[in-house]
Amino acid sequence: MYSDQLTWVCVASPEGRSIWTTVFDVSATSSPSVLQRCVEVLASPIEGRVLLGPNWFASVMGTGIVAVAGATLPVGIPSVLTTVAWALAVLLLVSLLIFLPLNWAKNPQNMRAIANDAIAIQFFGAPPMALMTVASATLLVGQQYIGETVAVPVAWVLWGVGTVLGLITAVAVPYRLFTRLDVRHDGAFGGWLMPVVPPMVSAAVGALLIPYAAEGEVRETLLMLCYAFFGMSLMTSLIIITLIWSCGWCSARWGSPSPQLGRWGLRRWTPFRLRCPRHWTRSPWCSACPCGGSCCCGCRSPRR
Repeated sequence: MYSDQLTWVCVASPEGRSIWTTVFDVSATSSPSVLQRCVEVLASPIEGRVLLGPNWFASVMGTGIVAVAGATLPVGIPSVLTTVAWALAVLLLVSLLIFLPLNWAKNPQNMRAIANDAIAIQFFGAPPMALMTVASATLLVGQQYIGETVAVPVAWVLWGVGTVLGLITAVAVPYRLFTRLDVRHDGAFGGWLMPVVPPMVSAAVGALLIPYAAEGEVRETLLMLCYAFFGMSLMTSLIIITLIWSCGWCSARWGSPSPQLGRWGLRRWTPFRLRCPRHWTRSPWCSACPCGGSCCCGCRSPRR
């Protein structure tokens, strides 16, 4: 048993007092190697379970952004670096588009587990952004190697598929999160932005494709769509950022768990403490308290 497989949690006793105990996170009792443990941590979007999920597409996003930055920043970046980044992003994207559907077809419970997890479901916003990142990198970097006649159609296809998937995730993921999944009242964190950001990426990549669109109504329509995608993503992002700041304020004011740290931070408690208005004692906040967190020492005195 490894020490990192034990998590300290705060529970409430029948008398209303807070008790600190440990929970064993990972069901496997074998002794995995260091490499296996590292791969499990990197691969799984759900803690304690080894799953191949959409979180891997974030590596495509990061690699492709290196190529895009190297081609657009007004500084001298070696072309070898941008070329390697673009080629690696394409290789990662093709590999994931092949192996991930095969894995989910063979193990459909993996996709259901991700869709039913309030944290892991946010990673469904990564595949659309990965597609559009590779589209922009192909247009900016790959064009000099595969030619404009190939790079531009590939970029159009990747942008179109990524835009459609991004619009779906921007609507479906928040809807499922708020109507089907169990979300804490203070559970907002930065990961909620991932499924609603793809339309903004669509606007950025679509702007690169405007010169390649037919002149006239087609080009104007594409421009208006980019404005609409940008506005849609901006409005939803502002709402989510407001929720995140609200949770952060509540954390500092009342001492609730720090939600902006995500699924790792929810397991640790902030150093802030509540004071019972009746006894003026200090104790950790416990969301499992029978009083629902309205008191801090078990006396069920209402918070002022």
